[in-house]
Amino acid sequence: MKFGATGALNGETYALAKKLGYDYFETAFRSVATLSDEEYAQWLKISKEVGLPVLRANGLFYNEQHFFGDDAMTEDEIKAFLDKGFARAKELGIGTVVWGSGPTRKYPDTMTREEAMKTIFKYGNIIADFSKKYDIPIAIEPLCQAETNIFNTVRNGNT
Repeated sequence: MKFGATGALNGETYALAKKLGYDYFETAFRSVATLSDEEYAQWLKISKEVGLPVLRANGLFYNEQHFFGDDAMTEDEIKAFLDKGFARAKELGIGTVVWGSGPTRKYPDTMTREEAMKTIFKYGNIIADFSKKYDIPIAIEPLCQAETNIFNTVRNGNT
């Protein structure tokens, strides 16, 4: 069994996790994708200095990034975000990206579940394209109904 810690690479958590003997680290994909080039270069430097493998990334999207509604991301915005994030994840050695991101997946009450599933599958296929391009698997995390109204159980994911 391996034990991992989660947090920001540029924070004290990462170095402390190594010092405490954790086997790997998990960080937020969304942070990796949105860092400036200078901040990302600093992350790379720290990860090489500390030497604790960064094997997982959680938090695929920020809570403010939505697939539904007036403030929904465009397909081009999603693709640019994912391409930058997956390229960096590959460079960091991240082996799995977890798609929880409840607010991103939450569809409005004015939409049917069937309509929502079409949208989710459309964007899920885009995510899968980048997953394949960079050879990094995606894990869809079932979340409670307070966080989202789609993929709340493993069984929901088989729809």
